[in-house]
Amino acid sequence: MFNRVFQCIFLFLIVGIGCSQASYLETHSPWEMIFQKKVYGGAAELVGTELNAPSFSLYANGRVIYYRYIDGKRKMAVAVLTREEFLELLKVISDLLTPVDSVFLDGSGDAPITEYYFYGRRIPIKGLHQSESAFGRFNESIDQMYFKKSMDYIPEKIVLYVKRLSSGDASAWPEWNINGIDLEKIYMKDISFYEPNSEENSIIIEGKLVNRVQNFIEQTGVYKKCVFNKHVFAVGYRPVLPDKNFNK
Repeated sequence: MFNRVFQCIFLFLIVGIGCSQASYLETHSPWEMIFQKKVYGGAAELVGTELNAPSFSLYANGRVIYYRYIDGKRKMAVAVLTREEFLELLKVISDLLTPVDSVFLDGSGDAPITEYYFYGRRIPIKGLHQSESAFGRFNESIDQMYFKKSMDYIPEKIVLYVKRLSSGDASAWPEWNINGIDLEKIYMKDISFYEPNSEENSIIIEGKLVNRVQNFIEQTGVYKKCVFNKHVFAVGYRPVLPDKNFNK
């Protein structure tokens, strides 16, 4: 059975983009999330982890928001499945995840948690990356999906994170010139450049400022150094994905 499951998954590596905004599921609104994968904890908690959005999200309108590599850089993209493609992928996911509550494959404290969200259920799986089981193969297949006609994902909101460096040559970095975003006011807690940031050092940005931030910082999950008020800062952001209240 699992061989059939993974054959079905790989059929979606070459799908194109449709244009429907309507929901493919009568009981769900178009931007209601149906399936999502994210990784956290253990060795995954590295510098910049807070800048990573969930790696794969499937919505009731057939939208898929996922990470892909473009010119060696990891960026978020959006693609749209046809109704038939959506329903087949949904069946593949359901066949594997419906019977499962959680799987702990590795007792190591360094092992990250891969969490699947499916129809309101959250399924944590520990140490998945080390597994040769059906879950390990499923996890790899999700990460390897590629949609030929996908487009860059442009979020309406982002979470902006800020660190202030204790030292550094201010002349080596560009000036932060985005009016309306005061980095000094966002940075509330001392955090080393070499450790994950705190939510206290973040703010939600939306509207026109999002485009200005994205023009200044590439969406690659890394911090960019810049100068503000003669101090060196590191600035990065995480895209905010749509939810069921997102109607555009």
